[in-house]
Amino acid sequence: MPGGRAGGHPPGPPDREERECVTHVDEAFGGETVEACLQRKAGVFGGFYRPLLADCAHRIARWETEWDADRRERVDLRRIARPLLDAVLDDLHHIGIRALISAFRAQRGDADGLDYAGFHARISTGAGRAALLEGFPELGRLLHLATERHLRHTAEVLQAAADDRPALADTLGAGERVVGLRPGLGDPHRGGRSVCIVHWDNGVDTVYKPQRRSCLSLLQALQHLLDPDGAFFGPLCPPALVRDTRLWQGYVAGGDLCASGEDPDAAAARYFRRFGRCAALLSLLGANDLHHENVIATPEGPVVIDLETLVSLPERTAEGASGVLPRDIELSPLNTLLFPLRNMGGHVDVDLSALGTVRTEQSRRLTSFTVVDPGTDDIRFATEPAAIPPGGANVATAGGEQLDPRVWVDHLTTGYSEARDLLERHRGAVAERAARGDWSVRQILRPTLVYGRFLEASTHPAYLADQADRAALFDKLPPRQRGVAPEAGGPTGRAETEALVDRDVPYFEVEADSRDLCVNGTGRRIPDAVAATPREALLSRIERFLARPVGRDLAYIRYSLASSVDDIWETGVRRGQRRAAVAGALPHLSDTAAWHRMLAESVVEGPDGAACLMPRLYGPGLRLDGTNTLLYEGGGLLVYLAQAAACGQDTGVDVDALFAGAAPEPVPQDPFPLAVSPFTGLLATRITGLELRLRGAAAGTALPVKELPDTSRVAVEALTAEDFDYVNGFGGYLRYLAGYDDPDGPAQAGPAAEPLLRRLVEVDGPPGEHSGEVGLAHGRFGRIAAMSAQVAGGTDTDGRARAHLEHFAEAYLRHRWRDDALRDPASQATWCKGYAGIAAAAADMLACLGTPAAEIRRALEPEAERIVGAELTPDLSLCHGAAGRTAMLCVLADRLDWPELRTEARRLSDAFLERYGEGRWCSGIGAAPELPGFMLGVSGWHFARLMLSGPEVRPPYCLGGRR
Repeated sequence: MPGGRAGGHPPGPPDREERECVTHVDEAFGGETVEACLQRKAGVFGGFYRPLLADCAHRIARWETEWDADRRERVDLRRIARPLLDAVLDDLHHIGIRALISAFRAQRGDADGLDYAGFHARISTGAGRAALLEGFPELGRLLHLATERHLRHTAEVLQAAADDRPALADTLGAGERVVGLRPGLGDPHRGGRSVCIVHWDNGVDTVYKPQRRSCLSLLQALQHLLDPDGAFFGPLCPPALVRDTRLWQGYVAGGDLCASGEDPDAAAARYFRRFGRCAALLSLLGANDLHHENVIATPEGPVVIDLETLVSLPERTAEGASGVLPRDIELSPLNTLLFPLRNMGGHVDVDLSALGTVRTEQSRRLTSFTVVDPGTDDIRFATEPAAIPPGGANVATAGGEQLDPRVWVDHLTTGYSEARDLLERHRGAVAERAARGDWSVRQILRPTLVYGRFLEASTHPAYLADQADRAALFDKLPPRQRGVAPEAGGPTGRAETEALVDRDVPYFEVEADSRDLCVNGTGRRIPDAVAATPREALLSRIERFLARPVGRDLAYIRYSLASSVDDIWETGVRRGQRRAAVAGALPHLSDTAAWHRMLAESVVEGPDGAACLMPRLYGPGLRLDGTNTLLYEGGGLLVYLAQAAACGQDTGVDVDALFAGAAPEPVPQDPFPLAVSPFTGLLATRITGLELRLRGAAAGTALPVKELPDTSRVAVEALTAEDFDYVNGFGGYLRYLAGYDDPDGPAQAGPAAEPLLRRLVEVDGPPGEHSGEVGLAHGRFGRIAAMSAQVAGGTDTDGRARAHLEHFAEAYLRHRWRDDALRDPASQATWCKGYAGIAAAAADMLACLGTPAAEIRRALEPEAERIVGAELTPDLSLCHGAAGRTAMLCVLADRLDWPELRTEARRLSDAFLERYGEGRWCSGIGAAPELPGFMLGVSGWHFARLMLSGPEVRPPYCLGGRR
């Protein structure tokens, strides 16, 4: 790929006379440039830095006299001076601004306190500057150090450009003269050195990287072996020139995928297919840290521009069930950071991946500082959410709009599978290439984000009195370091502090056949710090990658994208943009055995149980986690697997092992009423165990007994109608109390049934009237279902609940109240808010009042007709889609001796298969067709299909099953 072309560069080199005019740098020019730079920072005490910036300008001018004539002709110093001075000033400002603001605000309380202009003028003088630095000695050291490092590094870059110019011209198309720089890109390492873009006079840009070794030769060897013409992977990495102490790359500019006028869908399909292929190769190597700044989207495919971590060393993870998934994820494509990795409990709540999905630009957990009211007497610094753009210009766009990778997930997984097959066919040759060559890798001991937060904290005024204060702060870095032996933790920690004290991000290298950590480019080594050499790790990785089930990686990619947005109900695909399906990317929905195999491949066995990665609900979004035991999600999946086994199907999954390996649910800080929900609360684990026991699973013999929080905290008399939510509150809990035989249940599951029932009657509202939601999950019929279960169970000792139900039944059958969901063709028949759930709850209500089945059938004919005749949407779920309609038709057929509804259930389910079964369905969140959970995902669909076999297959009681 040719170097990127930057706008505004001259088309060719000027003649000698013009060069002398343009490049001459004198004191007058330096002074003007310094003042122009400082004017940019006039509102944040920019004058304080004038001596440092003036010294920089003077030394830049001195380069001209120190260089020979040829060197002077090859560099336009005037055009280099301004961006260099700007970079220096930005760095100085970031170091010093909080100390300057603190000093200003402190003196404002004095009798002779100055306003902003006066204080700025004072500290811009020699005496005022010196007086301020007396209170912050470490600040003075850091400012001088930053200035020196910028100048030294720029001189090194210009020297390298001069030395390498002929080779750069041949390899990367560089011109005759350097006409500009963009210094200070990326993190500083090894004495303040960082990435720098060099602009040449012919419009070509080259990227300078101060690294001694890299894995480029390894990747190039594999690229030549597997894809000699570049048609399979695409560009993969930029053209490069390798030197002993540096690496030059062609500049890669991200481009719109259809900039050349190509059909957007065809361009996107090619890009994401190649992305999947590249992901397989990079995952085989063990690459990591491939976030959105290190991978550029181009029309020909993704380009990896940072190869320092192409091979990674093994991480130390916990033993037992809790460590099973982390160890497996390390071997998966998720470890590359090419894909979003948003896990439960993760501290990084934004998407840093190369693929990019999340549109959020501000973190809710990570913070930074900002300057408020600059240039005024009220100037101050404040904390604000960290701004982390989601991919920016590097992610795939078409027509100027960022593409939603969830739409193209089938192309991603298809490309991954194709590359996996290619790698398998060349297994021996790939291992042979990996076994030779001289390369090294960077070992990242902890996320760079952690270093960045500590570095930012260290320039707070509280730490600028003494270097030792900053060192003590860095010594508080968490002791756990990625991939490092425990006995090496002390030396590596000291090396980290040593680098950070000088504002470097620590940099550790490991040579291909060594176990020593090379420290910060100093020549020092920490012997035997890692458990395996990079080459040993790579060869082992290749074998383990090719041995793992490819279906697991494909599931991880899909789950990653499903959990990659902040709000699953509002973002992207849910708004109507449908997935670009690829035939065969998912097993046909009728092929239950194939889905079982795919699910079984996702299960990871451990010494204390098994685990399976899956997305779970977290607020309005999804997050990755191990299988949970909540009936709504993972617990319901286990119930389905137990039911399938009871029906004679071989699922290939050990339900008991998964149940044993599931992590316990944390106790919510505000536990009621959610804690007692049989679907989503702590009690849901108990419900899952009971349902498993009913289906013959051994897990039912060791039911977890949760001691829920003290029920004395629940003021029953203060509960509202919303607290009796059926899915998330006391409505479902009352159903549990009435329906399950659980004598050894939790000692404090929640308040007693009778006072709850009395309160429910009080808050449900007048039985002859209705406003608000009608449906079962979160509306009026959820409360009615809870009340009906308690009346049927004999709790209604005073008859008030029964009377309430009688009046409500009469009024509902007369008015048939409707809300927005019941008027919407897409939702009117669902279990959650539509007639499927309403009909099941109404049947229970009428039955508990003693209504004969024949009368109930006649009464509910309108509801049944709407369930049968409603629009058939792509949603397969129990909660919002076809599975819920199918299941409730079966429930009504069995409960009311209404066989015609079983026929309709079969017809509806088969029609769904015919229309959407070949990968065109969606889950209950409007996307993520592979979602395995119960109420929103594929396992709920397959449970409903089992129900079609006969009345012996009953749904969980709280979902509408019979006791």
